[in-house]
Amino acid sequence: CAIPIVGYMGEQTAHADQGSARFRVLTFNTWLRNHDYAAIGRFLEQMQAGTIGLVAVTDSSRLARNLRDFAAFDEAARHHDVLLAVGRQVFNLRDPNVAFVSTIFGANAARENRARVELSMRARRKKAEAGIAITKPPVGYVTAPGGSWVKDPDPRVRDVIQLIFDKFLELRSTGAVCRFFRRRGILLPARMRPGGRNWVDARRTEIYRILRHPAYAG
Repeated sequence: CAIPIVGYMGEQTAHADQGSARFRVLTFNTWLRNHDYAAIGRFLEQMQAGTIGLVAVTDSSRLARNLRDFAAFDEAARHHDVLLAVGRQVFNLRDPNVAFVSTIFGANAARENRARVELSMRARRKKAEAGIAITKPPVGYVTAPGGSWVKDPDPRVRDVIQLIFDKFLELRSTGAVCRFFRRRGILLPARMRPGGRNWVDARRTEIYRILRHPAYAG
């Protein structure tokens, strides 16, 4: 039978020998890392089709990222005789005792994931309350030593940003502002790079983003 290993190294196939049995190894990285529902569906379909006989999990908390997904996996495994390997242990989810333990395991893993998310949110909230920015600054701002945003000290950057707003008030259209910049060869500042400031051709989407960004309000 085909034996998928749920891992992190990308979706690929390989072959290996175990005694006299030759089996196929699959990795289902997309489900775990990106929480791709289409990938989850394809994975469960293979379990239901009988092409998967065992699922080996390298990180059990990822398998139970939420209870709905774990319940779907648990049901497919029980109904289609798919074994679950966690570390060196192999579980048959058709066994009532194992099914009970797996339910507890799934609920606990989901609880741990929620706790990690909550801790991350608390840390971000604490930074925000202290006046420390929790995201990268938009074009036209830089991060000060204390973690807050301040206007870019480069006068060229400040002048271009101001010109965008002035021309929008005059022309009343992002498309017209973009054409104005392009006709005169005026470049827009982009994010800082290791080698210094990057400048790019005017784009309507970037002009719109600057005009709409709340950091420029007032």
